[in-house]
Amino acid sequence: MNETVDQILERLDASARKVLTPCGSGSLVWRTWGEGQPLVLVHGGSGSWQHWVRNIDAFAAQRQVWCPDTPYYGDSSDPAELGGMAGIAQAFAQGYAQLFNGMPVDAIAFSFGSLVTCETLAIAPGVLDRLILVGAASHGLPRHDIGLQPWKSVEDAQARYALHRDNLHRLMLAHPVDDEGAVRLHVRAVEAGRFNSRRLAFSTRVRDLIGSLRVRQLDAIYGEHDPTAGRDLPALKTLFEAQRPGLRFAVIADAGHWVPYERPEEFMQAVQSHWPDLTDAPEPAGSTD
Repeated sequence: MNETVDQILERLDASARKVLTPCGSGSLVWRTWGEGQPLVLVHGGSGSWQHWVRNIDAFAAQRQVWCPDTPYYGDSSDPAELGGMAGIAQAFAQGYAQLFNGMPVDAIAFSFGSLVTCETLAIAPGVLDRLILVGAASHGLPRHDIGLQPWKSVEDAQARYALHRDNLHRLMLAHPVDDEGAVRLHVRAVEAGRFNSRRLAFSTRVRDLIGSLRVRQLDAIYGEHDPTAGRDLPALKTLFEAQRPGLRFAVIADAGHWVPYERPEEFMQAVQSHWPDLTDAPEPAGSTD
């Protein structure tokens, strides 16, 4: 029998090894599964490690997967420098240095996590070997008004939940969810978040940074119906390729913004097309040609 979202999350949380790195007066919380070369999965805004609920098992069968909760979100603390991206990036840079100590690390970053990872690489060049941006905003192209509804002033619990559910469908998905656990996941994360990432989604920061980031390969994946991608995916592809020659740009059909959740098999296929060596065992430390 297929597991529900709630069941997968319970199992993953119970089996994870939790590791802490500095973040302000508290900690950046990382969960890890599997063995092999590290693969970091960075969640989106108003989210947590749980954004990767349908992907962790598949990746952990091939790599050592690390899922951090970004500062302000999930179980992580607020950074030392409040209010902007500098503190978030610094906490991540410290975490990469402490956990991986210069070893090759790949990362896949979703939505706001794409901006987080680009900002981290800007202050800590070389901490990642390869990077895939998934549904990255902050590109500066015109976007549709998708009619997200405010919810903070709504006191009735059922009405508030209904607004969250509607917002989830408008922003994140091409089709309604078939598991209410995904809605509960979304509601928990949005209610617990302490940072407004939406204001940064309309900046040009990812576009401005990708050309200068020191990574061996940088690629992008979007859902066909991602409302954060702008009105014209071919135009976004052209823009990114101009900023980053050699960038490979994949579009997953019949998917919205939250591609890793909505189309997990197709998403994995797209990752493997970018990284054919994903399942290769890493060379032992200190090996020579």
